[in-house]
Amino acid sequence: MWLLEDDIARISAFLDVPQDKFRRLFCRDVNGKISLIERSNYDCIFLTSEGCRIYPVRPHQCRTFPFWPHILRSKRRWRSVKERCPGIGKGEVYTEDEIKAILAGVRPT
Repeated sequence: MWLLEDDIARISAFLDVPQDKFRRLFCRDVNGKISLIERSNYDCIFLTSEGCRIYPVRPHQCRTFPFWPHILRSKRRWRSVKERCPGIGKGEVYTEDEIKAILAGVRPT
């Protein structure tokens, strides 16, 4: 999961951890990009049995899931991701324009 600088600022403030310490404890460099550390099963370091520990300030990448372009590319891929994510197919249904707004970082109205 790639982090933007504003993601790091929001999450570290939410956790009340200085940004440099947050980076040391929870991040890694992947080819020049910053990523959250993952568990051995590839789950996010902040995912617990109760849900996301940082949900109110989750990174942009999480806010846009499952509307990532490679997931939307085909029905087969969507179904594959849906099998692993219990939240897909539940809750509000979005129009194509609303999905584009979400991806652009704008909350749909």
